[in-house]
Amino acid sequence: MLGYEPDELIGKRLQILMHTTDRTGRRYSDTEWPIRIALIGGKEVRVEDAVFNRKDRSTFDVEYTLSPIVKDGEVRGAVIAFEDVTDRLHAQEALRQTEEKYRLIHENAVQGIYQSTPEGRFLGRHPLPDRTRLAATLGALGVGAETLLVAYDEADGMYASRLWWLSLWLGHARVAVLDGGLRAWQAAGLPVSREVPTPAPRKLPVHVPLVATVEADEIERSLGTSRLRVIDARAAERYRGDVEPLDARAGHIPGALNRPFKTNVDAEGRFRPAAELRSALEPLVAGVSGDAVVSQCGSGVTACHNILAMMLAGFAPPRLYAGSWSEWSSSPSRPVATGAQP
Repeated sequence: MLGYEPDELIGKRLQILMHTTDRTGRRYSDTEWPIRIALIGGKEVRVEDAVFNRKDRSTFDVEYTLSPIVKDGEVRGAVIAFEDVTDRLHAQEALRQTEEKYRLIHENAVQGIYQSTPEGRFLGRHPLPDRTRLAATLGALGVGAETLLVAYDEADGMYASRLWWLSLWLGHARVAVLDGGLRAWQAAGLPVSREVPTPAPRKLPVHVPLVATVEADEIERSLGTSRLRVIDARAAERYRGDVEPLDARAGHIPGALNRPFKTNVDAEGRFRPAAELRSALEPLVAGVSGDAVVSQCGSGVTACHNILAMMLAGFAPPRLYAGSWSEWSSSPSRPVATGAQP
């Protein structure tokens, strides 16, 4: 808290050099707060403009109050109280952006942007694309009938496995996921580039799918029976219904088992050995045939990670419920279970 006399305040830019500490105890050395104070009608003072910089010239956010010291009806000075609110404002902005993102998702779903059935049924946040258009897109990127398509990411394979699955869905079997992704590539000392290549377009034919899907109606009809075994790839807290940051309701499909996709990889993001995966996955599929196993997640992305893990472990690929929880939870008529039990 600072106090100044009028001669120091009015119409001047003050270079206030301070040692400041925020709420977390973080200390800012030689912080510069240039401030210009204006006198209004002899009765009021205010901060006309202020710039807050650290010594390294990075800016930060400050809230301040300016209280005039009035004597005999005239401003005789002022007291300025400052608070560094950078972290709080950044957290508020992150929350605002998140809320805005999912408000738009909801509005888009209502308006039909994510709907792809003639009757306008919502198919989830990441519905499957048109196969012909997807093949054309991949062809434009240089993927042809004989191309080995290698997918990688920086997210433990969660996105790469979706592209891997989509390739199989097009009937293109020459596809692989780079185990460990870009991190493993760089750890091996292999080269990286900032250049964006310009591939020669190729024709990628569309064949009979090598993987299968299942619709919500079939799952709903199977509830209470042993016809299908649904495996949910979401994190345990979302499966239990403790939290739901994305979709309409919290919980899981009744009867679904939980296998968070991140358990398929080790700390380096590499898939666990096939024998280890098989030992972990076998209890989940015991007693059912391959086409009775269904993989789902929030929107049909990380479910593909579990499908890849199943195939690495030597099992037949489960069917993908592409709409997954985002589609299932959008209908108030569909039942929802909560808690750790199926």
